[in-house]
Amino acid sequence: MDLFFLKYNILDEMKENTYSWHEILFALNNNIITSEAAIDYAGYIINENVAGYNTVMEMACLNSDEDPKQLIEELIQLENAQTECEVKSRWLYLILKWLYKKRNEIEDVLEVVEEIYFQFEYPESIKSFVRYLPSEEGDLGSLELNRERLFKNWEKYLESFESEGDIL
Repeated sequence: MDLFFLKYNILDEMKENTYSWHEILFALNNNIITSEAAIDYAGYIINENVAGYNTVMEMACLNSDEDPKQLIEELIQLENAQTECEVKSRWLYLILKWLYKKRNEIEDVLEVVEEIYFQFEYPESIKSFVRYLPSEEGDLGSLELNRERLFKNWEKYLESFESEGDIL
């Protein structure tokens, strides 16, 4: 998986969301974020109440070209376990949420959704707003109406994920 093409900036989103170290490592390993972003995240969350304070502090002090993975692995040991499926699903949501906010700034945002669909190995949960897939509801008779439905389905996906309550 390589989502650097998104220019996904965790620093913008981390003010709205918290991330587990499992999620940070997954994002780092799958080119969703850079090592620099992971290091910056450590600096952002550092406080005396954070689990693994000394390790987080050490990570926050790394240079942007240093690899934080070993320190992240140490921090993961202090967390509740998460499955890769849970982590991947949350990142899918977070990226699609970010992309939805930016939809008017991106030339062909539905093409980017298609790329995400591919990069995340064709998740069933987002099929209803992947443009090239046939709709279960059939053709609405115009390109514009079909496009509007894709965006409504995308919005429903985000709302349903948020209603689960454990994503943030």
